[in-house]
Amino acid sequence: MKKVLSVILSILLLVSIFPTGLFSIVASAESTVVNVYDAETLATALKTANADVVLWNDITYSSNTNILCHSIDLNGYKLTYESTMTISSSVAEFVIRDSLFSTGAENTGKLKVKSGTKISQGDFIIESGEISISKGLSGDGTLKIFDGDIFVYGYNGSNGKNGT
Repeated sequence: MKKVLSVILSILLLVSIFPTGLFSIVASAESTVVNVYDAETLATALKTANADVVLWNDITYSSNTNILCHSIDLNGYKLTYESTMTISSSVAEFVIRDSLFSTGAENTGKLKVKSGTKISQGDFIIESGEISISKGLSGDGTLKIFDGDIFVYGYNGSNGKNGT
């Protein structure tokens, strides 16, 4: 009996020594917060799957990038997106927010997209901030707006009429 008890205690001791993560086989998509101070870092962050991007400076971005990140927090800064903002079809949810948002406040974060936004699939969620999108929205995704000041301007539609 003592031998059986000794074996059980030894097994429990071994299990408690190793982190429980070694015994679990669960894959999860963890997010990574990426602090962005310039356009070069933004380019990398936008291509990082599940990243939560936080701006720490006003940035003008002009590259064509297939966005893989989960969210962008404007954090009171201005992001000017010169090219088409294309959200990858593999992204289930893309969120724009301004953690410092307050209607009419001077330090409200602003996103200005000059060449339209393409939402291949999934949800494009605007939680807060001042968002301006020229040349409209396209794609099979869904736009969800929860708060903020939103301006969408469309033209050059498929039948030549504004916004179609």
